Amino acid sequence: MIPVDHFLESQGVAFCRYVDDIHIFCNDARHARSTLYKFADYLDKTQKIQLNRQKTHIHDAKDFKETCENNSLDKPINNLEQEMLKTVRSHTKSPYERVRILKLSNADLAKLSQENIEGVLTEYLDADEVDYIRLRWFIRRLAQVGAPGGVNFMVKRFDELLPAIAEVGKYFESAAPNFKGKWKDVGEDLVKLYDTDLVQASEYLQVVILSLFSRIKDLDHVNSLTKLYAQSSPMCQRKIMLAAAMANASAWLSTLKDAYKNADPWKRRAVIYSLRVLPKDAKDFWLKSVKKRVVGLDSLVAEFISN
Repeated sequence: MIPVDHFLESQGVAFCRYVDDIHIFCNDARHARSTLYKFADYLDKTQKIQLNRQKTHIHDAKDFKETCENNSLDKPINNLEQEMLKTVRSHTKSPYERVRILKLSNADLAKLSQENIEGVLTEYLDADEVDYIRLRWFIRRLAQVGAPGGVNFMVKRFDELLPAIAEVGKYFESAAPNFKGKWKDVGEDLVKLYDTDLVQASEYLQVVILSLFSRIKDLDHVNSLTKLYAQSSPMCQRKIMLAAAMANASAWLSTLKDAYKNADPWKRRAVIYSLRVLPKDAKDFWLKSVKKRVVGLDSLVAEFISN
């Protein structure tokens, strides 16, 4: 999207952009229409993409202000979500502060039950046009309290949640300490998902799934992940190494000692950090040879694992 920013700057207009949502500010309606036509033409000729007609509008200042104010308000999809949001807000006014689930009363926990969470998620995903902006907001609220009732549902309908995949990943990490189900079964489902055509078509999705294994030890299945290592991209290899370290797979990680020499900078740091799980004597011996040539961030990571 950087070339898009540069084009708009070249037109001398004020604008703000969040990912692919863009607001452009003009002096009057005629200027707005002219800019819109130029922008649409630019996108078609250089980016081979088109504006979403349903989401493209020209507003006057008053209408735009009202639209922004309406979008800033909570618009729960049903009464269940309204009660859940009210529960979270009763413990914090900040949308970023984490709330320990132990602070919640039995009545609060009942509102955040698996049945209720799945009910809200189902209504979002079954809508004719999924409101992913609101859905991402709801998942972030679940992550605030680590309410684990959506874990199994999200795995089962993972492909439908792709536009909210970053929030899903953070939610899994937050819910991990409170999830009473079998993480190993969830891990098995994630391994199967990883092998699907959908995930194999996107390195980003592969990284998101592997990142979960590097953060949640009980997902297990490290042997399945290490088998993927040789044919994986460098970014995915880093995540597999971190997942193996989380699972304390020191025997497999010890085979990667020499991978440090010819790796890219971020992979080198992943190698160093992952090898922290080697037996102390083996780790110290390897670090002694590595510290002679590490610089910058590599040296900081090496120093960290040597303590």
